[in-house]
Amino acid sequence: MLCLTTSKVVEALVYGEDGILAGIKEGAVLIDFGTSIPASTRKIGADLAAKGAGMIDAPLGRTPAHAKDGLLNIMASGDAETFAKVKPILEMQGENVFNLGALGSGHTTKLINNFMGMTTVAAMSQAFAVAEGYVHAHRHSQVSHVVEGEFHVNVDGVIKILKAGDSFFVPPHVDHGAVCPTGVILIDVFSPPREDFVEGLDAPV
Repeated sequence: MLCLTTSKVVEALVYGEDGILAGIKEGAVLIDFGTSIPASTRKIGADLAAKGAGMIDAPLGRTPAHAKDGLLNIMASGDAETFAKVKPILEMQGENVFNLGALGSGHTTKLINNFMGMTTVAAMSQAFAVAEGYVHAHRHSQVSHVVEGEFHVNVDGVIKILKAGDSFFVPPHVDHGAVCPTGVILIDVFSPPREDFVEGLDAPV
């Protein structure tokens, strides 16, 4: 079983002078849990098959905490007989074990999953940057709702202690602050209707 950083590292271990391919026994199965290049995976699988060994690509999804508890998503692929042989091992590590078809399909699916995730992160970062610029440019009224914990709120020099379930309104152009190491608040931001969002952005509010 391998869980390595790149296909280059996997290939070095497989094709090295004393590597996996040189020493693997007939009937053995190599499982690659990393995120590898599908073409590399298929090549390794073909070379292992020539020696009577099998391969399953089984990249992982979810978090390190899920891994610790054996609750990963495992995107496995390979021929049906080989998959059936290693499925009990995969199920010890994953809550959801998917058989996605021919060898390399698991790594293809993981790359698509990563692409979608990183695209979302990039879009969110741009949205936050635009929102931050707008908030700095146009002071808002806001209503904050305490979800949990306790907040000591300073609104225009007046200290208020707020607990879960309380709300407070902060009008525009008023200095305010809230301090609470353990509290959580939800903030609703209001502003007068505007024709533009920020300078240079055509989308209406």
